Amino acid sequence: MDIGISINGVLRDFFGKIEDVHTKYFPPEEDEDPIKIIDYDLDKWVKFPKEETKQNELSFDPNFKEDEIVEEVEDIKLEKVDNTVTLEEFMYERCTVEIFGYAEETTYNSVSHLNNLILERGDDTFKIMSREIGMSIPSTFFFLAKTKSQCQNVIFVKDNKEHWDHVKVMVTDHPDIIKSKPEDCVVIKLLKTFNVELDSDFEITKIS
Repeated sequence: MDIGISINGVLRDFFGKIEDVHTKYFPPEEDEDPIKIIDYDLDKWVKFPKEETKQNELSFDPNFKEDEIVEEVEDIKLEKVDNTVTLEEFMYERCTVEIFGYAEETTYNSVSHLNNLILERGDDTFKIMSREIGMSIPSTFFFLAKTKSQCQNVIFVKDNKEHWDHVKVMVTDHPDIIKSKPEDCVVIKLLKTFNVELDSDFEITKIS
């Protein structure tokens, strides 16, 4: 039997690491609380301070006269440009390795517990799975290496529904994967506050 295991939420403390890295680079003001991620709707919880800079593009003038430069510079009006960091830039360009590579396990030795399952259930094929893009892929391999994963099958998909193209059983906490389960498949839900009301075939509270 092919059994899929979600990396985020099941093996990797995805939300916690985003919160830590965000606080590191965007510390809250005295009257503000650090961000708190409640579910996978990250845009709702991860906000960035507005950063405005003033800039203007100088055009090249072949008839340039040096004695007129001071007057011309004084007349230049600098336009405000919004340089606020986006969630995609934060996660997949600036802080990818910190978030996806240096994250902790969801619970103590969660990857080791999976290693034990793989050894105990030799007739089943376990597949560690995640929706990843760009540099989050090698960063995720770093996470699996540092936690000593012995799973021989790692699959990255572009859409959460694609998980079911590879497995008949899925262990996950992600609502999109749970809700997209085909009728002939089995979903084992890792219980979280944001998925408690979703139907599943089985429920667990931790991978062990």
